[in-house]
Amino acid sequence: MRTRTELRKQIYEKFKDIFESTNELLRIAQIMMVEMNKKGGMKQERQNHEKAVAILFGQAYSRFLAVKLLCEDGMGDASLIVLRSLLNLFIMFYWILRKQKEARAKRYIGW
Repeated sequence: MRTRTELRKQIYEKFKDIFESTNELLRIAQIMMVEMNKKGGMKQERQNHEKAVAILFGQAYSRFLAVKLLCEDGMGDASLIVLRSLLNLFIMFYWILRKQKEARAKRYIGW
């Protein structure tokens, strides 16, 4: 019986290209989060849609990390639940920025 570490290594080797591209996306996301914090992503003078995008980005980032970690541990079925939640965030993001973004963002932030 293989250990968890051996299984994780086998999965990583099998899907190495996919994991390397996700690591690059994570690196870019981390840079974006640092820049958002430097620029005060949630300061009062920001518009509502900018605040909503910052919130959605943080949530999407954490869900993306969870999916990646679950897949690395061989729990693909469990990652589908989190992936669906990530898809819902993208739909919310599109809904906010589509029309009346200030009003919709205010509703989202208040919710």
